[in-house]
Amino acid sequence: MQSADVRPASVSIALTTPAALVRVSGDVDVDIVSELRQRLDEAVALRPVVIVDLTAAGTIDSLCLGILVRARNAARRNGGDVLLVIAGDFLMTVLKAQRLHDAFRTFDTVPQAITAASTR
Repeated sequence: MQSADVRPASVSIALTTPAALVRVSGDVDVDIVSELRQRLDEAVALRPVVIVDLTAAGTIDSLCLGILVRARNAARRNGGDVLLVIAGDFLMTVLKAQRLHDAFRTFDTVPQAITAASTR
């Protein structure tokens, strides 16, 4: 049984003028890896810049970090990039622990990331 504060993981995609926006919520782990990979592949195909909103994400495992790196590499091959929106210190700590904090541009809010994508 799930407790009241545990949310099922989900991934959704939306298009903005400058970027594809992928919103991730819940724990980003092996249970959601296929959906995350599929949505990121779609996003990279739709727009050169992809914004991944992790503000509603709980934990994130190394397999999913690998999926983010894969998407970033694909976007960069096409002249784009993957921008991360993270809230709080937890996800930044995870990125630093995996030595990925310099691999992604990070933002506190989606509007900040959209502005950055617009000025590329």
